[in-house]
Amino acid sequence: MSDNSSLSHLAAMTRPCWLRRAVRNRQRHAIEQASRRWRGTRRKFDSHTGEKRKAVEKSLQGDVAEAKALETSYADASKALEEASSRATEAEKRAAELTEGRKHRVVALRKAEAARKKEQAVIQEKEEFIREQSEAVHKS
Repeated sequence: MSDNSSLSHLAAMTRPCWLRRAVRNRQRHAIEQASRRWRGTRRKFDSHTGEKRKAVEKSLQGDVAEAKALETSYADASKALEEASSRATEAEKRAAELTEGRKHRVVALRKAEAARKKEQAVIQEKEEFIREQSEAVHKS
């Protein structure tokens, strides 16, 4: 019995390089076609006019324009974020100033209230003293 697998291997090894290349290209082409059929796309290339290159260049120009637009929008967003951050910082400072102002006003109001109470106490003492003196004068 003879083994045919060794003969087919030998036959493949003795093919001329142009034939091997043709077989490889045919297989590669079949695989590409199958994948395109599966994806539902067609190849946009004419080797004579270079339309694929034009399509790629057009696509790249669109990508560059989109990248520039994204860069501009990113810069605008960064600027807006920075402005919002500075406004928030200013608002926090103003709130702190107002809080400090309120604290000072509260302290001042408390001191004024304490002084008013002391004044009222002194006035009451003076009134009592005057009453006592007037009663002492009336009795004598």
